[in-house]
Amino acid sequence: GGSFVLDTLDDSIHSNNIIQINGGSFLISYGDDGLHADSNFEINGGTVDISTCYEGIESAVITINNGAIHIVALDDGINASSEMEVEALEPGTGRPMNTGDNLIEINGGYIYVDSGGDGVDVNGDVMVNEGILLVNGGPSTVPDGAFDFVNFNINGGFVGGVGSAAM
Repeated sequence: GGSFVLDTLDDSIHSNNIIQINGGSFLISYGDDGLHADSNFEINGGTVDISTCYEGIESAVITINNGAIHIVALDDGINASSEMEVEALEPGTGRPMNTGDNLIEINGGYIYVDSGGDGVDVNGDVMVNEGILLVNGGPSTVPDGAFDFVNFNINGGFVGGVGSAAM
């Protein structure tokens, strides 16, 4: 619980391992990543409002079970990536991309992303079981768009996205 107002130059909250949020209210502005955990990020409730950042939430595995999340990002809004070995090059750009075990799992909550890059960028899989995911992402140029993923499974909930037709 509690209320947190963070205006930082670098990551607002950074962990070399795990971040777990179980409630509270977070108002985050600017810096690099709003929330960055190297291995796992989990939110089980509360309110996260990232009004300005480079990337909103970044971790190898991101699990959202509940809560209200609002992200405005200059690049990727939600980014599941890790420092793993590069397995492929992104089509059309030749940029390295990893296509491994990264995952975003949404089991509830309300998530809104407005991004200048990929709205939801997963160098792996997305699984939506419940909740609402709304994405406005990507400029009108290659390679960014509303969603960038290897596999996308929707088992429930609501997913809406608008973005670049170039993706």
